[in-house]
Amino acid sequence: MSWRKLAVLALVFGLALAQPAPLPRGGTLAGVWIELQGGCDRVLTPGETIAFRAGVSGAAYLYVFDVRAPDVLVRLVPRGEAPVRSAGGGEGVRFPQPGAGVRYQVTGPSGEGYLYLLATRVPLALPPEVSALELARLLDGLDFASWGAAGCRYRVAAPPTAQAVVAIETEPAGLTVYVDGVHLGASPLTASLAPGVHRLRLEGAGALHEQTLRLAPGDRFSLRLRLPIEALPVARFAVSSAPDGAWAYLDGRYVCATPCELEARPGVHLLRLERPGQQVWGAYVRIATQDAASGITVTLKEASATLTVRTDADAALFLDGMPLGWLRAGEARTLPVAPGWHEVVALAPGREAARERILILDGDREEMELDLDAL
Repeated sequence: MSWRKLAVLALVFGLALAQPAPLPRGGTLAGVWIELQGGCDRVLTPGETIAFRAGVSGAAYLYVFDVRAPDVLVRLVPRGEAPVRSAGGGEGVRFPQPGAGVRYQVTGPSGEGYLYLLATRVPLALPPEVSALELARLLDGLDFASWGAAGCRYRVAAPPTAQAVVAIETEPAGLTVYVDGVHLGASPLTASLAPGVHRLRLEGAGALHEQTLRLAPGDRFSLRLRLPIEALPVARFAVSSAPDGAWAYLDGRYVCATPCELEARPGVHLLRLERPGQQVWGAYVRIATQDAASGITVTLKEASATLTVRTDADAALFLDGMPLGWLRAGEARTLPVAPGWHEVVALAPGREAARERILILDGDREEMELDLDAL
């Protein structure tokens, strides 16, 4: 047996305690790395879509495996027959690659998983599934300097408890809905909530209603309220932006293009501005009854990148502290953003807040999955 094979097999079996499978780690190719979007050691849920980056300091072919069962490596990259080649020295290669029409989804059961990257100077003929020992035997025929490996551990959580569904209708419509202090939108509204006890508050148009909700897994709860209201006049609110021509959304509904004047019942409303080429902007504004219109002027930032966000539960979405409205579970929202660091937060009643920071470069098309664990 060659000294290379002895070294590889020693590494294979010596790493068994540190990794979910005995994976070859003997190559000396420099700068090999792989990282799950959002960082390694993330907690993922079955069915969640993931993305990752992988690279090497020089030109090399990239092979990525998902390791969930002992000694079984399931090939993720390349998904087809053609190997993926990295030029090296840059940001690495993103997966799924733009336009490839490929999605990577987390599968059960719960437990630890491992993304394993193999980078080689020469292309390899690898089956869709391969054992660690078979891979070690294949690498035995290569020079140590012609390949390298890296890994990124993650954990798969147990499937979340079945959600409860709450449908709220009010007369008058358009009341602001809060659950556990989180703004959900305006009535009529349907939302998924974690089982448990929640505090519901409806307000607006001179009306206020509060009650406690006790929800069991899988509950479907309907609430229909006719509330007495005061005869309050409609208030006016002027919105302008620099540059002009931004689309103004009030409580998730399009109302006008800036500069413009909108009308609404007095109270707190969510205002969002969107314009092609500019970063999306949002804020809660208080529209009060008064003779002259109040208003706001917003300076929009230039945006040369996008960030697509998904959540595993219905959640209120925030970008850099700006509220951007409600995002439904599993739906994707693409946000135009300026280059630099950004923080995305998702809040949902009965769940832990999900928070993630990301560095976005000029021209990036990033994607992000946020998990909100049940409390």
